[in-house]
Amino acid sequence: MAILVLGPTSVGKSSYIAMLRQDGKTVTPSFGVDIAASGVPDDGYIHYNILHRYLSCNGPVIGDGYVTTPPDALLQESILHEIISSGRVTEAIVLVAPVNELAARIQARQVVEEGDGKRYDAAFWLDVLAVADIFRLYELFFALFETRKIPYRVLFSTSADGQHAFLPTDRVFVHKHLKGQPCAVPLRESVQAVADSPFVEYQTVELPHAVTTPSKYGHLDDRDNFLSLLPDALAGKSVLDIGCAIGGLLIAAERLGAKPGVGVELNSKRYNGAMLVGRLLHTENTYHKADFLELPLRDAFDYVFCLNVIHHIEEYFAFLRKASALTKRAFILEYPTLADQRYAACHTLSPELVGLLEQQPLIGVSSATVDQTYTFTEKAMDAILFEKIGGFRGKETRPSSIEGRVLSVYYK
Repeated sequence: MAILVLGPTSVGKSSYIAMLRQDGKTVTPSFGVDIAASGVPDDGYIHYNILHRYLSCNGPVIGDGYVTTPPDALLQESILHEIISSGRVTEAIVLVAPVNELAARIQARQVVEEGDGKRYDAAFWLDVLAVADIFRLYELFFALFETRKIPYRVLFSTSADGQHAFLPTDRVFVHKHLKGQPCAVPLRESVQAVADSPFVEYQTVELPHAVTTPSKYGHLDDRDNFLSLLPDALAGKSVLDIGCAIGGLLIAAERLGAKPGVGVELNSKRYNGAMLVGRLLHTENTYHKADFLELPLRDAFDYVFCLNVIHHIEEYFAFLRKASALTKRAFILEYPTLADQRYAACHTLSPELVGLLEQQPLIGVSSATVDQTYTFTEKAMDAILFEKIGGFRGKETRPSSIEGRVLSVYYK
């Protein structure tokens, strides 16, 4: 069966394959042109450039639009579709190198492959590298392999000492390698100790060695739904997460190339979980155990998340005003409406009446017995953010995974 070796141009795919020997003979890989002409081989090594789609016009350029794209969208590129759909790939070898090192290799490269004499178009590939959302591409490929149940290994490709080396690493550190911040993979025992901690049970976070933290709250792991509301890629953007729990969303954003984020968490147990997970993953995110209203934050953020927090806040208007002031591009807010199940536990309202009330700008007074302060109709929240606070130009809303709640993004 075939082994797929993939990564961006000049990451070292050919060099890696050339290092492999079978009975003392050099392994000859199959390239895209070979697959287009003769199909996917029954065995051997397949050489695939994850930026190949930029040479193609038969599919969207992944990463140039919204943050989230279904992994199968990668298969709109015909060569990759043929490779994956053949069912012949038994393992994938994913190579990663720092983006700045890739740029240097591209600039110095003369030919497409050693011995073929074909000129390498360095200018074209430098342009591609500059616009590609390479962080998101890697995450999509990992998701594709996981959904298709294709085992994969990740190798850090480095030529820092003048010689090519391929060092084992982990998928959770790919973003670090892309940024030129390589880090060692911790021992499985250390990873499992974090996963077993009672502090980390609030969110599911991917850890090294395919270990994940457990989660008692499945709705809090719907990060793709949250991130899909963003108008563009996260690479290079700043993120604030108010009520960050153990940092799951910030870690997901970091892996998509976001700048070091800031998380605010008042709950001691969840804050301790964020610190545990953050240390293990060498995150650059900063976590504050603090009341958001009392925390001095001077710099604004491209994206501010406030997910399932506002209904715990007494001073909701001051809270929303501060969050809005810290938002440069979009404020992502998840909150309970009058149809929320906790609110229903302390108020008897028929579904018909709730439907009528939701058409008005109303705020519902809830109860401490259900750990809730207020609920809001959409019209009420819109009136607060568009009219009372101001500064927003538009809104997009989609259903929350929690019954009776709304997930909205307010754009500036």
